[in-house]
Amino acid sequence: MISAFAPDRYVSWEAHINGMPVRQTEDFVGYVDFRVFKCFMTAEDERAVALKKELQTLYGEGLAGGEGRGGLHGGHQR
Repeated sequence: MISAFAPDRYVSWEAHINGMPVRQTEDFVGYVDFRVFKCFMTAEDERAVALKKELQTLYGEGLAGGEGRGGLHGGHQR
């Protein structure tokens, strides 16, 4: 897992579940120079709602997630 920030409780838990280390990088965009197949974000509830709307505007139907599809719920990925 790659993160631009220090892992929060949700990222740490996801890493634990999947048995994957978390690599923090200051240059996230520069570090990811390969095709990405899965991406998830974590945020507190209010911020997550705002970010979800912004991402839906950018990616429309290409954005997987939402209630009932394993997406954002209560500020974190289910």
